[in-house]
Amino acid sequence: MFPAGCTLNDSDSFSDGGAFDNCSKIAVVPEATYRGLAYETARLKLAQIRIEGRQSRQRAYGSLAQISAEAIGCDRVSVFSMLADSDALTTDCTYVSKTKQCAPGGQIEGAQALIEIMRNRRVAVFEELTSQNLGRFAETYLAPNAVISLLCAPVLREGRCTGLLTFESCAKGRSFGQEQLAFASSAADLLALILEQAARVELEAALHANSELKHDTLKMQALARLSRVVAHDINGLLTVVGVVATELALAPDGGTLAWADDLRKVVEMGRRLTESLMTFSADRPPLQDSVDLNAIVNEMLPVFRNLFTGKRTLNIASQLREARVFADVLSVQQVLLNLVTNARDAIGEVGTVTVRIREPQSEDALRVGAIVLEVEDDGVGMDEETQLRAAEPYFSTKAVGHGLGLSTVFGIAQRYGGGVRLSSSLGKGTRIAVALQRR
Repeated sequence: MFPAGCTLNDSDSFSDGGAFDNCSKIAVVPEATYRGLAYETARLKLAQIRIEGRQSRQRAYGSLAQISAEAIGCDRVSVFSMLADSDALTTDCTYVSKTKQCAPGGQIEGAQALIEIMRNRRVAVFEELTSQNLGRFAETYLAPNAVISLLCAPVLREGRCTGLLTFESCAKGRSFGQEQLAFASSAADLLALILEQAARVELEAALHANSELKHDTLKMQALARLSRVVAHDINGLLTVVGVVATELALAPDGGTLAWADDLRKVVEMGRRLTESLMTFSADRPPLQDSVDLNAIVNEMLPVFRNLFTGKRTLNIASQLREARVFADVLSVQQVLLNLVTNARDAIGEVGTVTVRIREPQSEDALRVGAIVLEVEDDGVGMDEETQLRAAEPYFSTKAVGHGLGLSTVFGIAQRYGGGVRLSSSLGKGTRIAVALQRR
């Protein structure tokens, strides 16, 4: 407040020192200047409105309507959007100055006359609000809300009118001056920018949601594939369990301990397979370790021994004393189980399957520094067309096959930066070499 005894005169001015040392140098700033500053402040506030999330469009409408109503000093400010090929308007927001709240909106019919007028106007003032000049809009919207005078500005987007910003007064004799008209048009322009920003944010949110949905869909598809692979491998283990159980039933008491140990190892492999599902569902990366191929082959011998009965023969031929590779135990076990099981099926009732651990050879066309895990059989072999499709998921030449064995092998080799080479001839057998990085 000014010091006691001060008076304001139109001719007075502020002292150069900036302090009120006396009351003789104080000026009155004209009301028009105050109003101009108020409009500029309001425009600045409108320009600072930001759309920050999918739910903030309505809050932005409310902020714009409130700031605009306080700047012009009217009873109501409404934001309307146009319905394509219709004479109706949708009320996006109506701010009521008396309650300082946004009233619920709805669809306003019969606004064709107002829409046609505003398509070619930058701003318009209506002070005699009758059905003769505004059609049904005066009856369905203005009269029920006791609006006597109306200042209206079009919201222009992409060169066409897509909505209206209205400043509504319920006081008799209220008129809108040039400054109010200029503010209304600039507020409508800022509203158009807010709408563009909202459209961009909502589009980005929709794209993000679609990306998340696609990611979830792909993840579920991958989980389904993994589940089928694990089920396939567990089914192979259960076959071994069935064989061991049969042998236990027939074995004399002295052989029971050895068969029980084999059974324990098969169950342990099954437990590791189920852990792979839990690793996937928890979004954990695949296990990465240094494993010894020789040790894993030896560990699986009891499992394989039960698959090779009668005139089926399994040979193990390791050419390397040190055979450590970059992989995890479960993955190598899956590779061995699938390759050896497929080879056993290929030889039928009579034949030989050989498991080798060796250095790469020139014909392998595999990366230098790898160690090769190879499984070879002297079974029926494959023709060229079958070889081309051998790694294709769900492709199988077996009557009861699932087509997941070789696709699993190829996937594991690729995951650990390795490779697979398949060579086969009809009637001469098949050889599959899996190269894994040496550690």
